[in-house]
Amino acid sequence: MKNITNYKPSITQQIQIDLLLSSLSKCAALGIKVWVVGGYGLDALYNKLTRDHGDFDLYLSKNSIDRFIKTIKSFGFYPTSEKVGTVQKAVYKHKSLPSNFKLEFTSIEQAQEKLKEFNIKQFTSHKPLGMFMGYPIWTATLDEFIKIIEINDKLAIEHKWKKYPHRKWQKEILTALRIRYNEKFNKL
Repeated sequence: MKNITNYKPSITQQIQIDLLLSSLSKCAALGIKVWVVGGYGLDALYNKLTRDHGDFDLYLSKNSIDRFIKTIKSFGFYPTSEKVGTVQKAVYKHKSLPSNFKLEFTSIEQAQEKLKEFNIKQFTSHKPLGMFMGYPIWTATLDEFIKIIEINDKLAIEHKWKKYPHRKWQKEILTALRIRYNEKFNKL
């Protein structure tokens, strides 16, 4: 756990988290609920940044997408033609962030179609589960994250994708979260 507990955010990550929290705050004011998953979602469950991340992995309801796009554009995000993942998330970038940093999003409804194949209900919480700098974050539950990681591993094998480069961190953060929530440790 040494890496997680002693982590100091880089200047780039500080800019990222400021943009994320500003965007989420504006979305909340407009009644747009945004779920943060991936690395930032796990960090939100842990209530602390634990490493630098290369993207925002976001989900929202289909009927909020147009308002969400207008909101993130007001913060300087711009669209690309790229689509990522099995659910073909839209990709936006920001001039103040590294060129490889992505804001990725899709609708919950689109993700649910894919997740049905794996018998998982994602985003089942009725309240924010995470926290960053006092700001409540909507995210998946720990059990949902574990299932999502298993799905991603299966998809990587199926599609012959590269192994997730932060697998060691993922195991560390999952272990720390299980301890924090007093859950029995099960190896992935």
